[in-house]
Amino acid sequence: MLTRKCTICGRIIPQGSTCPCQRERTKEYNHKYATDGRREIYDSKRWRSLTKIISQHANGLDEVERAKGNIVFGRISHHIIPTNERPDLAFNQD
Repeated sequence: MLTRKCTICGRIIPQGSTCPCQRERTKEYNHKYATDGRREIYDSKRWRSLTKIISQHANGLDEVERAKGNIVFGRISHHIIPTNERPDLAFNQD
């Protein structure tokens, strides 16, 4: 069986599976930050589709780190202006 190292905790896990620490981290993030209706945005098919398009456009790299001169694989999409401040820009590619 092929395995890989978790990028967060370093645990060896089967290829193609999600490390338990990442599930816990997502749960903690959702509880702390994704409140007041934002969860509906991030769980939508439209958001997942847009995230995939943006990731392909950036060749899978984290654009924030790339601007700093680092080459790092991107794991999540960021909003420049937080969605709680401007929910109307949640699906804006720019």
